[in-house]
Amino acid sequence: MGNSDSVVPHSSPPVGDGRWDTLFDVFKDQRRRFVLHRLHTSDAPLSIDEVATEIAAWERGRPVDDVDETQVERVEVTLRHVHLPKLIDARVVEYDPHSEAVSMTGQGAPLEALLGVVADE
Repeated sequence: MGNSDSVVPHSSPPVGDGRWDTLFDVFKDQRRRFVLHRLHTSDAPLSIDEVATEIAAWERGRPVDDVDETQVERVEVTLRHVHLPKLIDARVVEYDPHSEAVSMTGQGAPLEALLGVVADE
């Protein structure tokens, strides 16, 4: 068989600090992708209610004015308890508790690259 020192292991992809894995996990969910896209295209922070209303309208294929308050509340609950905490933990979104507004953190190239792919869909 030969000397084990002469065996060349298969190269493995760089592991890094897990940043890419975190970003891909963030992008797995359609609502999170919508939040990121919407914040990315906004010049100012958006209220959670604003984002929830737009998601509810988008998911139902209706104008924002035609969305029922109950639908908005359901989306807002999932944003507050599931999606925004995940986005905040991933350091891609910031939350201001005083204004209840969310905004992008400006985390750089990996996020910008993924947002570009999402926008092209």
